[in-house]
Amino acid sequence: MIIQELTLRNIRSFESANIELNEGITLLSGDIGAGKTTILIAIEFALFGLLRGKVSPEELLRHGENEGYVKLNFKVNQKEIIITRFLKRTSSGIVQPPGTLIVDGSESSYVATELKARILELLGYPSSLINKSTNLFRYTVYTPQEQVKLILFETEEERKDIIRKIFALDKYKTIISNLSPYQSNLKSTIERNKGRLEDFPLLKEQRTIKENESELLKLKIKEQTENLNKVTEERKKLSEQFSNLQKKNEEISKQKQKLNLIQQNIQNSQRIISMLEEEKKTNEQKLTSFKLESFEFDKELKIKLKTELTLLEEQRLALSQKTGEMKAKKEQVTKVTQNISSLEKCPTCKQVVGEEHKTKIKELETLALEKLEKNEDMLKKQIDDLISKINSTKEKIQLFEKEEQKYNKFLEEQKSKQIFSERIHQIQENITKHNNLLNQILQDKKSLEEKNKSLVEVPLDKEKNQLDQIQKQEREIELELQSNQTRFEICKNSIQEIQKELIEKTNLQKENSDLILVKNWFNDLFIPLLSTIERKIMLKVYREFNDLFIRWFSILIDDNSINVKLDENFTPILEQNGFDTSIENLSGGEKTSVALAYRLALNKVLNDYFGKLHTKDLIILDEPTDGFSSEQLDKLSLVLSQVNAKQIIIVSHEQKLEALAQKILRVEKNNHASKIQ
Repeated sequence: MIIQELTLRNIRSFESANIELNEGITLLSGDIGAGKTTILIAIEFALFGLLRGKVSPEELLRHGENEGYVKLNFKVNQKEIIITRFLKRTSSGIVQPPGTLIVDGSESSYVATELKARILELLGYPSSLINKSTNLFRYTVYTPQEQVKLILFETEEERKDIIRKIFALDKYKTIISNLSPYQSNLKSTIERNKGRLEDFPLLKEQRTIKENESELLKLKIKEQTENLNKVTEERKKLSEQFSNLQKKNEEISKQKQKLNLIQQNIQNSQRIISMLEEEKKTNEQKLTSFKLESFEFDKELKIKLKTELTLLEEQRLALSQKTGEMKAKKEQVTKVTQNISSLEKCPTCKQVVGEEHKTKIKELETLALEKLEKNEDMLKKQIDDLISKINSTKEKIQLFEKEEQKYNKFLEEQKSKQIFSERIHQIQENITKHNNLLNQILQDKKSLEEKNKSLVEVPLDKEKNQLDQIQKQEREIELELQSNQTRFEICKNSIQEIQKELIEKTNLQKENSDLILVKNWFNDLFIPLLSTIERKIMLKVYREFNDLFIRWFSILIDDNSINVKLDENFTPILEQNGFDTSIENLSGGEKTSVALAYRLALNKVLNDYFGKLHTKDLIILDEPTDGFSSEQLDKLSLVLSQVNAKQIIIVSHEQKLEALAQKILRVEKNNHASKIQ
């Protein structure tokens, strides 16, 4: 991996910056707080995004700005890669919007986590170390200044755990650690199974007892079944005999009942005949009470009289109308006579009417009035004659209606007589019928009585007692047999349950034996093997690590009185003038030398161990010479030349390091804004 260009917009103290980088050594120079470390943090942010617990988004986005980004151009395995990550201030805080990745001109957009995974893939980081990849980057490429010496001051176990994690050897310890609860559970399971197997011999003994009991019950059931069959056959025979006798007695009883029924039918028939004869006598008496004479009656006469009455009424009505007309004409004549007397002029011609003319008119009207009165008298006489005829006709109709009532009564009596005659005839027929039926019943009775003389009921007490005794015996055997069969089924089920449990115990015994083998395999083979593998790998790492550490420390500290080496826990052991001493007793430059040699040796061993890391050509050193003397600064170039990195970026305020660099970038800060000079 070779970084070519870094672009910053509103990142920490940088408002805007474009930084071009080349192969070889690049020195980022400037005063303390000028913003040099920001460039290193920006490179790490571009690659991996926000690192939990490392740098917060509030620290990255410049104060007062709402948006910012970092763009990093670099080359990996001849691939041109441009990655851009953004920061945006929202009401809920600062977030990372999706970033962009351009690989050989092909652009894609990813959310933060996807972008990180894609970069790790391009850098060749092992998939098993994805969650530890940023730590791997910090140990192989870039370690912030404040963490450079941190590993030296950890406890031996903490330092060894760090080495395990860096080299992915912690998986062996993790496996052993994860095995601990499994082994504990395995041990508990084995002990628990032993407890469950304690009753194994007892179950075998119980099975034998139950099997013996089952055989005895089988014999009893067989014997009782045979006895039951014999008793059942005997009971069936007695039951059949008893049933036959019972049927015979029932037949006799039925015949007696039949005779009783016949006797009842005789009595009923005699009673019915007696009742019918009594009813016949009563009806004959009623029939003799009717004395009817001949009766003549003309039904047409009533119709003629009513028709005649209707015609007379119509004539009277017509004459009454004529009488009314006569009265109207008389009134008119009288009115004309009265009017002519007082008339002076003719209302039509307007001439004066003379007395002679008036007299003439009066005479004519008087003659007309006399004629009308004469006609009126004639009409009155005719009306009186009609009324007389009407009344006479009405009297005839009334007399006829009285005769009609008598005639209707005659008809009713005649009908009743007929009914009584018919009823007497019907009763006589019934009497004859019932007499015939009675004779037949009497014959049946006589025949049945003759037949029943030979039938005698048989006493059943003895047979009933014998049948009851055999049935009781049969029930007792059945109950005992059912009881033994139930006991046999229970015993059989118990044997099955015990057998099932014995199979389970046998399987459990085998399973427990297998578990013991597994436990012994883990304790005696697998865990010792893991420890051996880890130890051998650690030993290989240790040898190379120790050689590089001693070599590069010796270059930085050219003092034969101080010797260093690593113990088996990767802890630096220091001797000064032949005596062991601690790091705390060293000067600042000596401590930095130990830390730098340790870090560079670790970097070299890691790159060799993970041979496919594409970051092995890049080293970033943050203030690596804190406390160095002038001589140590001169010797740094020799150490860096042995590292064999194509691109080294050094952050330092030491001006003497400028002689080592092929490119120098000066960082200055004015008015809280950093710039590259």
